[in-house]
Amino acid sequence: MASFVVALGYSFNLDGSMMYCTVAVLFIAQALGAEMTVAQQIILLLMLMVMSRGIAGVPCASLVVIAATLPTFNMPAIGSGLGGGILAAIVHATPGAVILLILIRVLKRA
Repeated sequence: MASFVVALGYSFNLDGSMMYCTVAVLFIAQALGAEMTVAQQIILLLMLMVMSRGIAGVPCASLVVIAATLPTFNMPAIGSGLGGGILAAIVHATPGAVILLILIRVLKRA
């Protein structure tokens, strides 16, 4: 029973990867100046919901999905380096910066 539950939790709980891939593709589209209609954005979301079920649980596996998704919307796959590098840096640096600002304010009051 435990192996069945763990397997379901592992394969169906990839919402973070799906959201990251969606935001990264939209970021790359804006950076490249590509116009995406609302219909294309909905198709992108649905497509990545299906594709995220097959993402491996290893670091940077979502970059492969992003590189495979970009040509579908007439964008060069090389754009995944742009989105992967810049967006990952923003995502990883923001929580640390927010915590640092909170600590500075708390320590100033003490």
